This record gives sequence, C-alpha cells and structure tokens, in this order.
Amino acid sequence: MAASQYARLREQTMGSHEEEEAVTVNTRALIDKVLARYSGEWTTLRELIQNAADAQAKKVTIRFETAPSASVPLPQSQDPSTHLRHVLLHHTIKTLLVSNDGDLFGENDWQRLKRIAEGNPDETKIGAFGVGFYSVFADCETPFVSSGKQSMAFYWKKDSLFTRRGKLPDDQASDGTTFLLDYRSQSTPVPPLLSLCQFLATSLTFVGLERIDLYLDDWNILQLNKKMAPGASVSIPKDVNPKTRDGLMKIVDVEYQNAQIDARWMNVVGWNRIQTVTTAAAIAQPQPDTSGGGSLRSWFSRFTANPGIGATNATIKRAQREEEVLQQALLEDLAGFSQATVFLRLSTVNVQTYVSKQLSAELQRATKKPPPKHTRIAILTSSYDESSAAVASGAGSRQSSAIFSSVLPTKNGKIFIGFPTAQTTGLLAHISAPSVIPTVERESIDLNARYVRDWNVEMLRVAGIACRIAYTGEMAELKAKLDRTLSVNGRKKVTKEDLEAIMPAAIHAYKQYNYDESTPSAKVGQYIEEAFWTCNQKASIDVVSTRGILPSHQVRVATEDLSFVDGIPVVPDELMEKANQFLTRLRDFGLLSDITTGDIKKELEAQALSERQVTELVKWACGKVSRGEHDAQAIQALLDGTVASIGEEYINTSPSPVLQLGSVQSFVNVAKIPAEMPTPPQTIPFRLTKGLTPKQLESIGWGELQIVPWLRHIIESDGHGFGASQSLTSTPAVASQVLPVVSKSWDGLSNSSKQTVTELLVPRTVIPTKLGMRTPPQAYFGSVKLFDDLSTIVGLQGVKEKFLASLGVRKTVELNVVFDRLMAKSAAGATEEGKWSHVELIKYLISVKDDIPQEDLKRLRNTPI
Repeated sequence: MAASQYARLREQTMGSHEEEEAVTVNTRALIDKVLARYSGEWTTLRELIQNAADAQAKKVTIRFETAPSASVPLPQSQDPSTHLRHVLLHHTIKTLLVSNDGDLFGENDWQRLKRIAEGNPDETKIGAFGVGFYSVFADCETPFVSSGKQSMAFYWKKDSLFTRRGKLPDDQASDGTTFLLDYRSQSTPVPPLLSLCQFLATSLTFVGLERIDLYLDDWNILQLNKKMAPGASVSIPKDVNPKTRDGLMKIVDVEYQNAQIDARWMNVVGWNRIQTVTTAAAIAQPQPDTSGGGSLRSWFSRFTANPGIGATNATIKRAQREEEVLQQALLEDLAGFSQATVFLRLSTVNVQTYVSKQLSAELQRATKKPPPKHTRIAILTSSYDESSAAVASGAGSRQSSAIFSSVLPTKNGKIFIGFPTAQTTGLLAHISAPSVIPTVERESIDLNARYVRDWNVEMLRVAGIACRIAYTGEMAELKAKLDRTLSVNGRKKVTKEDLEAIMPAAIHAYKQYNYDESTPSAKVGQYIEEAFWTCNQKASIDVVSTRGILPSHQVRVATEDLSFVDGIPVVPDELMEKANQFLTRLRDFGLLSDITTGDIKKELEAQALSERQVTELVKWACGKVSRGEHDAQAIQALLDGTVASIGEEYINTSPSPVLQLGSVQSFVNVAKIPAEMPTPPQTIPFRLTKGLTPKQLESIGWGELQIVPWLRHIIESDGHGFGASQSLTSTPAVASQVLPVVSKSWDGLSNSSKQTVTELLVPRTVIPTKLGMRTPPQAYFGSVKLFDDLSTIVGLQGVKEKFLASLGVRKTVELNVVFDRLMAKSAAGATEEGKWSHVELIKYLISVKDDIPQEDLKRLRNTPI
C-alpha cells in the first residue's frame, strides 16, 4: 500500500473508541541506560558541583564518611598519621555528603528534580538535559536532598522510582542545599585522593565557585580557594574581525583578568597506598594503581624513566630511591599539611548571537532551552612569568604540580562546559564555552546533529577568535615590557639584550598557541585554529622581531645571513629554532613572508651603510649571481641609491666621505695597483672587496680599475689621498709610490694608453731629482755624471729605465748646456780649473755616442769646438 493509504488507516484508528493506554517506562532500566552514558570518573561529584554553580554558590563542601573494618581493629596509637593510614587502607565509604551555600531550591527546581530529561530552561545555566542528577544512582539507591526548610527523598518500588517531599522544622533547616548519598556497596574503598584533588582543583577553574572543602570523616583533606582580580576591559584589537564566518556570533567586548588558586592539603594526598615498587623493571614500567590513587612518579617526568628512550640503570635506581624517600617522608607525616598557589590568566569575551527563528526553535527542541542572546567565552592560559611565580611549601609540596596538573594547560588544553570535558582544544589553553552544546554525557561536543552542529561550529569559531585576542594581549604585554626598558635606558632601538629578556616569554606564548590535533574530535581543533588564523581585518598578526613587537606584514623571515640590512625586522633565530611550528603556520596562512629583494632595496635606501655592511653586501651580491639567483642588472638596480659612510680612519684619504654604490664602476686589482693607493670615486676601495676574486666582482657588473684612469685621477685630484700637502707633482715620496705602479704595467699597455700616460706625465714635475721635482725632460738618469749639478733622478727604485726614457728622461746632457759650460769656462780663464776639460768632454761624447740625439749630433758636427 501507498503511504496515503496508511495515513487514512491511522486516522481511522485514532477515531476508534478503543481504550487509550499510557506508555509505561521501566525507570530502573532507563536510569541504567543513562548511567551507561555517564561512565566518566567523578561524574556524580561533577553533577552536584554543577548544581551548586547553577545555584550561584560560592562554597561547596564534600564529605566522605567511612565505616570501620570488621576484621582489622583500630590502631592503639594516638598518632593521627597512623589513624589516617588505617582509614585509607581498611575503611570503606559509607556516605557522601555534598553541601553548597547557593540559592535554595524553588518549587520549579523540586519539580524538575523528579522529572528525567526535563532540563533547566534557563539558558544561563550549565545544566541542559535534566539527566545529570540521576548519576547519583550509580552508587546510591536512595538519595536524599534538603534545601532550606524542604527536603525530598527518593526510594524504589521494584523497578519504579518514587519521591516523597518533606518540610523540615526550623531547628533542622539549613542555609544551603545538601545531597546525602548512602553507598549501595559495603565494600567501596576510600577514593584515590590525588585524582580526586586534581578533579576538584580543575572544577574550580571557570565556575563561579570560590571555595571547595574535601573531608574524609573529620579530616579536612583539601581546601581550595579561588581569588579573582578585578577585570580590566580592553578594546577589541583593530586587526581582529570579531564576527564569525557565518555571522551567527560577534564578540562585543573583551576583559582580561588574573586569578589565583590557593590549595592546602594533607600529605596523605600524595601517599601511594599500593605497595612501593622496588625493582628497577617495575619502575621502568609502572603497574597500574587499581585504586586510582596513582604514584607521584606518574606526575613527575624524572620518575618515569623508560630504558627504551635512553634511560640508564643508574637513572632508574636514582628514581626509585627518590620515590622511596618521598613516600617515606609522606608516610611519617600523613596528617601534616602542605600548600601551594597557582596563578592563572583569563581572557574573556562577551558574545552577542544573531540566531534565526528556525535555528532558535530547533536548538530549543534539542536542549529544552532557547539559545542565549548573549554568552561568554573564556580562554585560560599560563603566562611564562606566572608559571615561574607558582609557589609551594610543606613535605608534600612536590605534589602541587600533580594537584594542579589539569588546572594549568601545560600538556594540553580542554574544552570546559562549566567543567572539563574529554575534548582537547589542540593548543595549550583551556577554553570555557558554557553555551556549547555537549553530547548527553557532557564529555564531548555534539558535531553531528544538524542544527546543534551549526551552533557549535560557530561557538568554536568564536573561541578561535577569542584565542587570537588572548594572543594579541600577550604580545601587547611583551611590547609594553620592551617599551619600559627602552624608556628607562633612554633608547629608541631594541637591542639583542632587550630581546633576550623577553625571549622565554615569547617562546612560551608561541608554544601555547601552536595547534596540534585535538582529541577525540580532530574537527574541534580545526575549527578553532581556522578562526584563529583567519580572523584578520588585514593579513597580519603581531609577532616578535629583531626590532620589537610588530605586525607580521612588516616582519620577514631571514633565510640567509643579511646582516648588512640589520634594519629589516626579522624573526629572531632563537624563535625560529624553538617555536618553528607556530611560525610555519604563520607562513602557511600568508601572514609572514621571507625577505625579498624589494625589502633589501628599501632598507638599503633608508640609511647609510657602514664599511662592514658594504663588505657583506658585496659578498652576498657576488654569491647571488654565482648561484644564478640574480644577474648583474638586478644587482645594479639594488645598489642604485645605496650609500655607505667611509670609515673615520679613511676620511682624509678618501675622495668623498660617502661611497655611492650605485655609481661604482670598478674595483682594485692589487696585482696591478697597491691596496693603499687612492682610487677614483667610481672605484670601490680594495678593503671592501678583500677576499673576492676579480671574476666574482666582474660578475656583478664592475670592471677592473685600469692604470690610465687611475693615473688620471691621481693627477687631477692633485695627490688627494696621500696626506696633507702632498701631491704627485710636489712630493718625491708620492712620485716614488705612483711611478713604480705605472712602470710595472708599462709593457702591457696599448700604444694609445702609453701615449696618454706620456701626455699626462711629461708636462708635469713628477720626477724626483737631487735638485727637486722636475718634468721628465728636465731630469737625467743617475748615470749622467758630466756635471755635478745636473738634476739626476733619486728615489725611483723599481722604475724601469725604458719607461723613464719613454717619458723623456735624458741619458745625455744637451749640447747647448755643454757649450754654455765651455764658454763660461773660457771666459773665466785657465786659472779656474774644473773637474773636466776638452779631453773629458771628448771622452764623455764617445761614451754616450749611441744615446746622443740626432739633432745634437748634427749640431756637434757643425760647431767648432
């Protein structure tokens, strides 16, 4: 039959006059099925503490009352530690009392208490499904509740559960609410105290409770006190988009708050009731604690040596001894007290929701309460400073890290829906999202039901944005710390020492917000991370750089040594090494990039380089070209506009106090021109290219400085670069440096270059002689000794004769000089005998006959001597 036919049959059935019957429920079976979903540890306590939080309670008192052993008598000793030890080993739990000082039960509360799955319609309350209270039936058959002057008792008739209300006389009325649970089993051991204390400390984290007391009979086993500092409202960072992707939610304001939890506990909390493991193998592979108490060894990494990961026998034995010493110290003072304080940082965002009527109706159907118009999400982290400031004292003080192990998100963060769930966040931060809709057992987030999933995904995105705001707040604190340091020291530039002071805190922050896979649902962490990285108004996020805390679009990753542009803000090497995963995600989401040629050029143009930086820049440029990463044209474009300051020790000998790298055309080859020689402004000094080969320098577009342009510069600058009042034409010492350089290259010069050199030198007094500086034609080789007062060359060792002769330096005395001397001798008379005579003259002429110029020979033939 078709569906329409069945529909008509249904109408006929409903119209019949047969007797109607109510659907019956096997209450015990139903509760058992509910409890199967509430199988987590401490479920009953969690639900009762949640009830207290919903009632605006400030204090919760938990008391386990025990029954003595029927077989093991009480100890005769009056020592409290002995009695406490006996209770833990031999007593069983008889009753659990949980009291709170919150609002008293109203009539609606009493009615809901006896209705399974009705839930609390108040969207501000943690409780949602109305089944949590029934977790008490896991251990108890007949729970009893008293609140103010009223009470309710639960009892069974076969498989049906009944309740009976009562009114208490004034003298028995209480100011709060108490749950009494008599344990069904007569053999329930005392619960594992360390695990219980961890749970209670964690339960205090996000709820409004301020104090939890735990008693075992009359022993105050644990006392927890939470103190909250006044919140500080801050504006939403401008670079953060406060709206979620689908627009269901928007962050409207932010509050930062610090808190501390003070714990005082009896040393018995850390005592291991299980027999102490004494063999090294047992220490290496600890046996499970069937009571759930656990050894402290499980909470201290140094006690969990594993030979498989390199632990030595000595390490194992040392761990065993330390554990034994610790347990013995605790055993001797089980009734003693220890105390500790832990500091927390909370970043809370207020969220406004924009829910359609359809979605609101669907959510109300699923949760029995309307979705909230306003809600809050809090991010709990531990700052580096606050972690360092945690304090503990007492024989059991080493237990403090165990008791607070889940309060501080040092290993993983949890999603809190009032209380911690089994769902991790994927980062080292707890996230309190009381309006997230959990699965019925409250251990994970519901991402399956269609409309619930849409709501929860947007809540997780808000959590991601809240994490981003919390991260931004941590960066702002680091920036403020740097600013204070700069102000105190009167500086504007961040130094390496300044960065070292904040580096541990920066690494701590980066590791906190480094996302790993969340469990059991990986999607939870993925939604949070996606929102964290993509909630940008601009593609940027504040990061630590070598120039301080800056937006990431101004910061670069240095993939190579670029110390010649130390003004570019880059990620410090230590961060790259110790927080690489976080920085990798920054790059993956396009929020951080490597240094580009454009960045380098911009920085090069921004300020004058030092000589050290020029050396590094040139070396880097040559390397880039040799690896084929740049060509000479690109390097030249990079150097255009780049200016370097000449070192103070070279200012007086440099043609200019600055070196314009874009104008450089040549380099010095010391095989031809000594390094200490002055060079033209278009030539880079050799000290800045030392260690680089001519081939490397030519690859970036520079040519080797040639002799002719170098000599022209020496002459045109009138010796500038050799020292005050020194020049090639007036200072023999300068000529003695310059001429050997030209002489050495003379044979390799082209004819045109030789002609140019000749034209430059011949008319100038560049030859040092014993009579002073002379032009080459005015100077004589030292071999010319006809007269004592001739201007013969001095101090030109290493200068080739061939070169000097090409300049016109004479090997002979001009005939007109000789004739003038003869005439002068004749006029003076024979009485003035000189060193030479006509005979000496003839001998001289014969000795230099091959060097006498043709003009002089012709004149000699025509002169009557």
